[in-house]
Amino acid sequence: MNQAEQMLQDIVGMNTAGNHEADVAAYLEALFNQHNITNKLVKLSDRRIGVIAEIGNGNGPILAFDGHEDTVALGDMNKWQHNPLSGEKIDGKIFGRGITDMKSGLMAAAIAMVNLKKQESKLNGTFKFYATVGEESGEIGAKQMVELGLASHIDALLIGEPSGLPLAICPHLFKCKVHNLA
Repeated sequence: MNQAEQMLQDIVGMNTAGNHEADVAAYLEALFNQHNITNKLVKLSDRRIGVIAEIGNGNGPILAFDGHEDTVALGDMNKWQHNPLSGEKIDGKIFGRGITDMKSGLMAAAIAMVNLKKQESKLNGTFKFYATVGEESGEIGAKQMVELGLASHIDALLIGEPSGLPLAICPHLFKCKVHNLA
């Protein structure tokens, strides 16, 4: 198993259903600190903590990635074929609650940020990472970040959550254009 897979398994093992995102925030904060990436925690409550991280030289556009740390409830454990918090890898696939919605997207962006940091001197502009809370319960973390003015300066926003739609649509709280990907 490679390091990226292990990191994904680490956060899949954190039960972030409801209001328990603080463990993922602490994990991301430690990862970014380890790689000298500027970051800050955005606290909604004791267990609901988001993260913003940033790299780049600031001489150009600001591209942001937004993902959420929370998942829906685990549900009836008897209906799971695998432990939803195991992050078990079977036949090349990792299983667990939130693997597609949206812990894979969140970790992919965090890992991309770490890799981009190594070439930061060549990054003309800014790449920002947003890990929000409460998306599964009314997008309250994204709303908080917007209300605090932490997202008003973004030139483009990418959300790595699968939707099944042929469009990339920004949350209603962000002032973005809709881009057809088809």
